[in-house]
Amino acid sequence: MSWINYDDNGKPEATLEMVDLARMQNKFLIHIICEQDDVDPEFLGVTFMALVDVIPRIGEHITIEDGSVCEVFWISHGQYVRKNEDDSIHSIGLIPNVVARLICKAPR
Repeated sequence: MSWINYDDNGKPEATLEMVDLARMQNKFLIHIICEQDDVDPEFLGVTFMALVDVIPRIGEHITIEDGSVCEVFWISHGQYVRKNEDDSIHSIGLIPNVVARLICKAPR
């Protein structure tokens, strides 16, 4: 189960374990994408899954683990399909994709 990804060609995938954990903790499972901007050309971005009480809104700031700050500019929803052992569909859900741009790089 991978919660974070620094590879600009990949992204963390929501697993059934993540969905179940969010449900047990009464939280939202969301996918955060923090993109590069002109602030730091070397910052390739980061994507991660997060359990949150409230889904961030456009204009809000997200501080990532290195102290850098990203500003939310777009939100979409991606579909996940939960299947039974016989490959039939058990349920279909949506996971918010919160897209943000780097606005302040953490000091090194």
